[in-house]
Amino acid sequence: MAGPWPELPAEAGERIGDGAVGSAHDAAAGSPRRDPWPALPDDRALWAPVVTAGDADRLARLDREQAGD
Repeated sequence: MAGPWPELPAEAGERIGDGAVGSAHDAAAGSPRRDPWPALPDDRALWAPVVTAGDADRLARLDREQAGD
């Protein structure tokens, strides 16, 4: 089942709305390519560590030590 990957719709010049997306004409005109992926939600709060009051003191001391203060 080896072989080249199929072209993405934007590369194949799929027609969306009024014109073709990703065609040579679009590239020559300088228009940006359509992003096929939706925007991701901002999930930074999910990855932020939970810092308690006691940990805050230790982390501040560690930051000072690493900074050479």
